[in-house]
Amino acid sequence: MITENATAVRPPALCPGDPVMLVSPSGPTRPERVARGIELLAGWGLRPVLAPNAYARQGYLAGADELRAADLNAAFADPEVRGVICTRGGYGAQRVVDLIDMAAVRRDPKVVAGFSDITALQFALWRGARLASLHGPGAAWLDERTPLRSAESLHAALTTTEPVTVTAVAEEETFGVRVPGRAVGPLLGAISA
Repeated sequence: MITENATAVRPPALCPGDPVMLVSPSGPTRPERVARGIELLAGWGLRPVLAPNAYARQGYLAGADELRAADLNAAFADPEVRGVICTRGGYGAQRVVDLIDMAAVRRDPKVVAGFSDITALQFALWRGARLASLHGPGAAWLDERTPLRSAESLHAALTTTEPVTVTAVAEEETFGVRVPGRAVGPLLGAISA
């Protein structure tokens, strides 16, 4: 068990040639969207590897809870895999967090990226291993929905350990909801209802 005061574990940045496992811990995904994500990741010099159950489907989930947890645990246990990139969010990650092998996560910290309900997985990894992760686009990429600046931001976050600067964008509808000043520190996500 990790104490509340434990320091964050920051996995090494990804390097060209590093294998990254694409997992689907939540909702089911479409192969054509993942194909675009694979194209982007490979273009960055990474080696995307599909988890065995990445395209599984059981109703509104990407396969049974045990299959989704098995893919995550296989990725965390494989010493060759350097990153774990979720294909998409949706619903379902919170159903598998108690099945994650936190000892494997602590033994070999890896970059983990995802968004939406993947936040439940990210909180579990933080609580159980103090693993810092990336809240960002998944591998089921849709160019019309995810702008080029999101791809560039994800690429930088995966492949460098430089601090991330969050900047307000005037065109965003939340632009007006901000206060002057500067903040430095851990940024933990949240799931909205």
